[in-house]
Amino acid sequence: MQHAGYQDFLLSSRELKALADVEGAEWRAFVMAWWAAHNSGLVTVKVLCDLAARGELLGTVVRGDATEHSQRLKLAAALRKMRDRVFAVGDQIVKLESKLNGNTKNNEHRLVTVPA
Repeated sequence: MQHAGYQDFLLSSRELKALADVEGAEWRAFVMAWWAAHNSGLVTVKVLCDLAARGELLGTVVRGDATEHSQRLKLAAALRKMRDRVFAVGDQIVKLESKLNGNTKNNEHRLVTVPA
């Protein structure tokens, strides 16, 4: 490609991939903080939103100038999309699970280990 005048072609490709994975990197950091704080315990969107706010995590997913209620709704929608997704947390693989609490009628979320 250098012969065609594209000196930084591969560098640009790497930069593009890095930019494209910003959201993935944010999710990985969030899941690591979630695992450290709650392990495999069930948690609500409010608890996870508070965790994200304290750690300044998931900036492009739920943060910004939105109200706290709006951020919770955004995180709830994002968690639905990420359900059953797996992440590496240290030497473990965890999967994001969600379930409806029959008493409160709210969704609760947890990370469960997946056999390697």
